Amino acid sequence: DACALAESCRREFAQAIGDCDLLLTAPTSGEAPLGLEATGNASLCILWTTLHVPAITIPAFRGPNGLPFGAQLIGRHHRDRALLSAARWAMRVLAA
Repeated sequence: DACALAESCRREFAQAIGDCDLLLTAPTSGEAPLGLEATGNASLCILWTTLHVPAITIPAFRGPNGLPFGAQLIGRHHRDRALLSAARWAMRVLAA
């Protein structure tokens, strides 16, 4: 049942985002954790894996502890190159 639901969601995703080229989402609930023991909670990313769409996380700004806080860009199915191009542009804009 879960596989059938995921397949149904994949079909509906393209219609749901309309003619948007990509989505901008949060990859985590906060900035990177202190120390090297953990990388943070990636549960917000599982949706994009389930939908089989490309996703990339880029550093967007710094949080209260001075650690990176990311932005996640989500592309259309089979549009990996377009997403990478958008991420490259976003990185240049955010670095300015």
